[in-house]
Amino acid sequence: MDSVRSVLPKILAKRGLKDHAQAALIVHKAQLFLERVLPTLASEIRVQKMSQGTLIIAVTHSIAAQECQHLMPRLKEHLAKEYPELPVLEIRTIRSGKA
Repeated sequence: MDSVRSVLPKILAKRGLKDHAQAALIVHKAQLFLERVLPTLASEIRVQKMSQGTLIIAVTHSIAAQECQHLMPRLKEHLAKEYPELPVLEIRTIRSGKA
């Protein structure tokens, strides 16, 4: 009997949803990482989306942006280590009125 972990990617690929599901996983895991590493700024930082290898992080002010900037190499390394099949080529921050 196949496990869900082995069957689910096949079903998602068949339905054309694999890329969306993988992007959602990266967004979720990146958000968890940032909340764990920057708990005091968790409400100011929101990972928005992953598109074509670029992870977009919305921040509400410059302090959050600066802290994220320092963590980008570490976040990229963490995601590459945990999810080598889902490459994050670039991480960008954008200013948002509401993260």
